[in-house]
Amino acid sequence: MSVRVDLPQWPWQPVRVQARERGVSVWPVGGVVRDALLGRPLHDWDFAVERDAVGLARAVADAIGGAFFPLDEARDTARVVLRDGEGQQLELDFAGLRGPNLIADLKGRDFTLNAMAVGPEGELIDPLG
Repeated sequence: MSVRVDLPQWPWQPVRVQARERGVSVWPVGGVVRDALLGRPLHDWDFAVERDAVGLARAVADAIGGAFFPLDEARDTARVVLRDGEGQQLELDFAGLRGPNLIADLKGRDFTLNAMAVGPEGELIDPLG
């Protein structure tokens, strides 16, 4: 059975646009996936990025007017902080894959609920069930 995860267009679409322009794959992962499945508000977004996560974060911040913060450039990790249309603060964290591919990255995460991602068509990717 295939599960679909409905994410709001903003900020997900601008992230996808910037990733496409940079030629990299990006996946929402972890708590944002869990919260979307449970119908909770989404304030903290984590993204797994195939490569150059810091560069993607900087491009996203520039495109949507957020503040860019490099968290750990050696580990290819950065954050974008911004406000949504209702004034709520959002944090978008971008991290390079920890492993050769998305599945390896997900399997290496600390909790099973963090080992979920959303694919390009909104499909749930849950290698650990």
